[in-house]
This record gives sequence, structure tokens and C-alpha cells, in this order.
Amino acid sequence: MLDVDNLTLAPAPLLFVVVAVLLVVESGYLIGLVLPGNSIPLTLGMLVASGALHTVHAVVVVAVSSCAGAQLAFARARRHGTCVLPEVLGRPLPDRVAAWQRWLHEQSDSRPRSIAVCGHMIGGVRTLAPRVLAGTRLRRSDFTMVSVAAATLWAIALVSVGSIVGDNEVLRTAYGFAWIPVVLVAVGSRLRDRSRL
Repeated sequence: MLDVDNLTLAPAPLLFVVVAVLLVVESGYLIGLVLPGNSIPLTLGMLVASGALHTVHAVVVVAVSSCAGAQLAFARARRHGTCVLPEVLGRPLPDRVAAWQRWLHEQSDSRPRSIAVCGHMIGGVRTLAPRVLAGTRLRRSDFTMVSVAAATLWAIALVSVGSIVGDNEVLRTAYGFAWIPVVLVAVGSRLRDRSRL
């Protein structure tokens, strides 16, 4: 269980370093698909509500780290060739996910700036969008400008929501148990898949 109240005991610089590393990895590397990207700024917002962190510091760390990860993903994909998901991971994807991935490629060619902004707001897409956009004609400087704006907007929104939720003890406690439904859905879908075999 994530106990936000216990995090208030950790030194702020340590929290910011851990958050920065997690957010760079979340948007910069494919392993970020399984990291809790949106919950990190929400948690920081709750720590802001408790007085453990300053709002501006939290927003800046979240925005800069997430944007840095996106820049890293874009640069690496442009240098090494666009690779959204390696073939080994792409083959077992359901048809719906494969269709969504094709749609993302098509939209990126026609609306790269919109994908850069909207993609940064959605967990998972935030990890994939820079790689897809690296395969378009979008200039690096344009991607950087749009990415900075999107990351800042995302950081402000989620840290603000977290600070509002953090003021309510019932909601803060419920947030600590939010992982339970996710685990139950994952286990349930896995059991359903095995029963079909």
C-alpha cells in the first residue's frame, strides 16, 4: 500500500530525485509503459497539501523530468530508427491494440503537434508518442517547444488535483488502496485467458 503520510517523513530533495528518475524513465524508455506515471504527480500534490513540499518545486520537477524523458525518447528513436514496440512485444498484442498503434502512426503524420500535446497527457501514450513522432517530419525544435508546454500543463493539472485530494483524509486513504482494483483486474484477465486455453 502507498501510504502518502509516510512519505512526508522523507527529505524533499530525496523525493524529488526519485520522482525525477522515475519520470525520465517513464517517458524515455519502453519500460515506462509499466511505471505509474500519472500517480507520481498526484502523489506529489498530496505531499504539497500536507505541507511537505512546495507547489512550484513539485510542478517544476515533474514538468522538467517528464519533458526530459520525452526528449530522450525522441532523440534515440530518430537516431536509431522509430521502434514503438520491439517485434517480440508487438506480436502477442491484441488486434485492438495493434489497430490503435496503426492509428497513432497515421495521426502522427498528419497532426504531429496535436499528438505531442495530447500524447503527453495520457499514461502509456506518453511513452510511445515521442518514438512515433520521431518518424515524422516534425523538427526537433518544434517537438521540444510543444513537449515543454504539454509537460508543464500536465504537471500543473495533476499536482493541483493531488493537492485538492490530499486535503481530504478519506480520499487520501482511498488513494493508498487504489492499486487493489488494478491488481484484481490484471489477475482476473490472466485467469480468464488461461481458462480459454
